[in-house]
Amino acid sequence: MTPRLSCLLIGEDTLLIGCGEALMARGHAIAGVASGNDKLLAWARKAGLPAASRAEDLAPSKGEAVDWLLSIANPGPIPAGLRAQARRGTINFHDGPLPDGAGSDAPVWALMSGATTHGAAWHLVDGAEKTGGDILWRTEFPIAGDDTAFTLNAKCYAAGLEGFEAVLDQIGADKLDRHPQDRARRPAHAHDARPAAAGRLDFTRPASEVARFVRALDFGTYWNPLAKPKIWAGGRLLLVGTARAVESLTTAAPGTVLSVHPEEMTVATAEGAVRLGGFSDIAGQKLQLYTAALEDEVLASPDAEEAEALRAAISALAPHEPHWRARLAGFRPARLALAEPPRGLASWGERHFTAPKALDDSAALAALAAWALHNTGDWGAALAYSSAPVAAAARAHKGYVSAWVPLSVDLETPAAAPAEALARALADDLAAAEAGGFPADLIARDPGLAPAEIPAIGLSRKAPIEGTALTLALEGARITLWHDARLIGKEALALLADRLALFLDRLAAAPDRPLHDHLVLPPRERAMTLTEWNATQLETDLTPVPQAFEAQVDRTPDATALIFQDQSMSYAELDGRANALAHRLIAEGARPGDRIGIYLARSFELMIAALAIHKVGAAYVPLDPAYPADRLAHYVTDSQAAFVVTDLTLAPGLPKSDAVPVMVPGDSDPTRPRVAVPPEALAYVIYTSGSTGTPKGVQVEHRNLANFFTGMDRYLAPRGTWLAVTSLGFDISVLELFYTLTRGYKVVIVSEAARVTLSDSASGATDFSLSAQLTRHKATVLQCTPSMARMILADEGARAALAGLKQILLGGEAVTASLTADIRALTQAQIIDMYGPTETTIWSTAHAVTGTETGVVPIGKPLANQTAYVLDAQMQPVPVGLAGELWIGGLGVTRGYWQRDDLNADRFRPDPFAAEAGVAQYETPRMYGTGDLVRWRADGVLDFLGRTDHQVKIRGQRLELGEIEARINRADGVRQAVVVPKGEGAETRLVAYLEETGPGAADIAAIRADLVANLPEVMVPAQFMALDALPLTPNRKVDRKALPEPDAEVRIERAADSPPPEEGLETQISAIWAAALGLDDIRADDSFFALGGHSLLAVEVHKQIRALPGCEATAITEVFRYPVLRDLAAHLAEKTGRSVATDTPETPGTAAGLPGFDRARVMARRREMRVKSGRAAA
Repeated sequence: MTPRLSCLLIGEDTLLIGCGEALMARGHAIAGVASGNDKLLAWARKAGLPAASRAEDLAPSKGEAVDWLLSIANPGPIPAGLRAQARRGTINFHDGPLPDGAGSDAPVWALMSGATTHGAAWHLVDGAEKTGGDILWRTEFPIAGDDTAFTLNAKCYAAGLEGFEAVLDQIGADKLDRHPQDRARRPAHAHDARPAAAGRLDFTRPASEVARFVRALDFGTYWNPLAKPKIWAGGRLLLVGTARAVESLTTAAPGTVLSVHPEEMTVATAEGAVRLGGFSDIAGQKLQLYTAALEDEVLASPDAEEAEALRAAISALAPHEPHWRARLAGFRPARLALAEPPRGLASWGERHFTAPKALDDSAALAALAAWALHNTGDWGAALAYSSAPVAAAARAHKGYVSAWVPLSVDLETPAAAPAEALARALADDLAAAEAGGFPADLIARDPGLAPAEIPAIGLSRKAPIEGTALTLALEGARITLWHDARLIGKEALALLADRLALFLDRLAAAPDRPLHDHLVLPPRERAMTLTEWNATQLETDLTPVPQAFEAQVDRTPDATALIFQDQSMSYAELDGRANALAHRLIAEGARPGDRIGIYLARSFELMIAALAIHKVGAAYVPLDPAYPADRLAHYVTDSQAAFVVTDLTLAPGLPKSDAVPVMVPGDSDPTRPRVAVPPEALAYVIYTSGSTGTPKGVQVEHRNLANFFTGMDRYLAPRGTWLAVTSLGFDISVLELFYTLTRGYKVVIVSEAARVTLSDSASGATDFSLSAQLTRHKATVLQCTPSMARMILADEGARAALAGLKQILLGGEAVTASLTADIRALTQAQIIDMYGPTETTIWSTAHAVTGTETGVVPIGKPLANQTAYVLDAQMQPVPVGLAGELWIGGLGVTRGYWQRDDLNADRFRPDPFAAEAGVAQYETPRMYGTGDLVRWRADGVLDFLGRTDHQVKIRGQRLELGEIEARINRADGVRQAVVVPKGEGAETRLVAYLEETGPGAADIAAIRADLVANLPEVMVPAQFMALDALPLTPNRKVDRKALPEPDAEVRIERAADSPPPEEGLETQISAIWAAALGLDDIRADDSFFALGGHSLLAVEVHKQIRALPGCEATAITEVFRYPVLRDLAAHLAEKTGRSVATDTPETPGTAAGLPGFDRARVMARRREMRVKSGRAAA
């Protein structure tokens, strides 16, 4: 019986996996695996084997002996200590014939030499020479005319796997078939050997030799350890991907470009011509050739002296490539928000400073690195560094050697360390830089590295680093702040220079203090951000809404106040109806300070109810009938609503509670009630999503509203016609419904159905679609979320109706420049980006779009009597350009959350900057922490960057992901749930990741059904992914960044017995869904949104459903309200009088038979939506 052997395996290629499997198949043990290849480590760990990224870290290094050490596709040296632990010896696989092909990268050198055969071998390792031991097995095979380094390596791989079986036979029998090598025949290439001229092509050689040279350096999609083939053309180095010798009778000089196309060029050589292709820049970015510039150019070939100098230069850098590859693998370039987009050529200016005398050179350099990273706001980013040797090598071999290396700090809290400690953390990078940098093609040679963007800030020893916006040059005691004037404006330069001067002064005074003690805001910048940019003082009239409305009624009693469908109501009529309801509420016992629910559809009655509640001195609580009953019940009970205003149609669906239902009366008593409503009275309580799973009510006072209205006066026309499209449960509706009626506007209330029915096939007086009402009433102002704006743009009829608007307000989500550009192409209306949380009264900042914006549109500047503070974790103002949390102060800060003292203490805090800001305050100055990441621009405008917590906005609604997670966590079989947003803008959807208590323990279909029943549709994740375990950070928190991407195709969770759709309406609708979603199998119990549907696709589907006989009046809200196929079909059947199981189209189950259905157009539209959302499938 063959004895069981124990082996250690080291290597970098998947050949190790094949050999390892063969080893275990024979019953032998693997004591450990060492590899820098993550794929190999994953295989080892899955097999339960000890694994380490470094051979020295394997467990046997503690002294435990093994039988054999197997070096398999291991390009590096074999540690002597590891070899000593293998009592029987070390065996190495070599990718070349021995002894003739000894040394590193044998396939490459074989191809370059013109060899016609190659081979592979397994051999013993004796002494320090890795490939010098006795051969145990060898083979040879022919080299094909089109072989590359990649294909020849693959042949070696296959041969190695075959030969390993023979090696296993030998070691298993303890009988080695040893063949000593003839050392006289060993033309070995050293591990650091590199090709002549750093891989630059020599056209004075024959075409076949040039083509063979390119193939020899073609490693396919694998790591290229030597060099990329390259040419010097058009004044720069270009990398070459392919080369093929072609017949040519040209007599042109070698290097002459005979023909050139965007993808390839043909170049004359000493014998024939070679066709080159696959071009990229030196960093590996694919490019096309500028053909006119290269026509008839003669590409220079390196002479012998230059070729040797370049070879020697990159060979000298070879030992340091592993260090820089590792640094570049985690590379994140330092960015500077104060830098402007590049334009023109670099124009360097300089400012001079003196280094602190108490610091040595390395500590001074470390301190400058800290200052630079602080100014990027990203301590994990990398700076560009140019040591004297790096700069010298880059100058001597321009284009071939990188002019900079990445410099990053390996400290968890670098700013907490003094300069000397930081210098020690930078020591490895600085030492490697003193030996020179890395070849400029290094990034292109490693498929795992992305083309590196040069950091915005650099450190050097003298000159500026080209491509940076700032370079800090340290020469002895002299510090030069180099700045590229095309990237750094005068104001930005003044800010940076002030910061650096103050930092160096404080550092000189206390060099041993932690660096963060010196990274403080200069007085001028503090005054700018706290005082100058918050100079929003404006006298405001704090008259509450009911009095302000009544004053407008007195001014324009007969003017039209409201329009709803084909009805209108004057200001006087509206006042009278509201007064009548107020009297009824008073008669029922309503008192000032009460909370009163409104459970009504969008109509005149909705506005009558809201105004009546205000006239009573009470606060309204919006109860959207579209919300789940349990959620509405919470709103009513938590707010302790005394009454709920409703109507006979909706009253039966009112959640059970102690609140008394009150119906809207007619003109029973139109006189105004005599109730004093002070400015500090509550106007409304609106519920927002809660992180603990419980929605929280925000209390907004009349004086908050009055001040907000004053702020909006600066941006809005004195009066006009406002198309009101927002639900009362969304606080921005207050601007549409109450600001307008206190300023004399005509308000067109769009019904719930028409709110999302963008255009209609109906005509004339019966068309109440959004587009029809925009046109019919000559609306001047529209406010909506960016998601809704995208839906409008996707509808041809609605697009055309935008032309007559004068102003468009966008808010509730980040606004993109591409969206505003699309809108500007259709209308001359002014576009204003509005920003603000409910807790600071609707909108707090505004930015009038100019058309010059890029990316995400800024959120602008604070409104009247409001202040904006950008603060760090220590609640201190951050420098201009750096990210911080936005805290808002001033007269917009609301009373806080209803009965949530814990949250109020955390999010509503005393305002320590009120005196500096100088803005009027109420009794106690307070500020609210928004949880939003923003930054100041140098012009005093705020940029929105994202969230500091796990809130997200979808379709304009702010959601607490924690509330969804809390609901999922209640389900059986779920250990923990995490919900994250995927996609951007209107395409944002939620994905839920579940850690199950066991395989298949969670019933995802049941979880989804529970969420649908208890949460608004927008809060139900589109996809669910069950994981064995959620990824964790080192401090045991869920690592949301490490969560896997959801499957490209939607994972459909359904019961095994889920029925197919019935013929008739179900089949017709399922065909529409299938075409829009790109799915083949739709079941009756499937949900449109669970299958990957979203708002834009819902618009497309809605159009097709309305083309079905009898379904012409279908509103898009019905698609949202009845997302399950069976429910939607049943609803439409009941509504239209059609039978669910009749009127089957000519081609059942397909969309082809549907009237007006164009499958190609729908699929093209879906592809366009996918591209816009940045994903392959929804």
